[in-house]
Amino acid sequence: MEREAELVRLYDEAMELTRLQADAIAQDEWDTFVQLLDDREACITEAERLLEGPTLPANRSELRTKLAEIQALDLQNQAVFQRKRHTLMRELNDIDRSANAVSGYRDAFGAPETPQFFDHDQ
Repeated sequence: MEREAELVRLYDEAMELTRLQADAIAQDEWDTFVQLLDDREACITEAERLLEGPTLPANRSELRTKLAEIQALDLQNQAVFQRKRHTLMRELNDIDRSANAVSGYRDAFGAPETPQFFDHDQ
């Protein structure tokens, strides 16, 4: 029974960490997100260790339900993360194109790397 209670606790903790991951993604707190991923991985690893025992827990149905809820929220988090990642990649591409265009204009006009003004000595 103690092992089963510990599994429930670990799955509840993993669910809370998954909820916090959703918040971190929404707020673009990527360092927090990575730490939460690591923390949840530790919970899941510990739960897997407990499941390696000779007998299956008596509350298998409850545990399956909890695990399914964690997986469903995790899939939502992954989808939001991928959308944000795609948007950021597109923005980075736009910035790169703009930087290349500015560099190209500067090269075309023979402009120096740093701006120089006729009324200001460098």
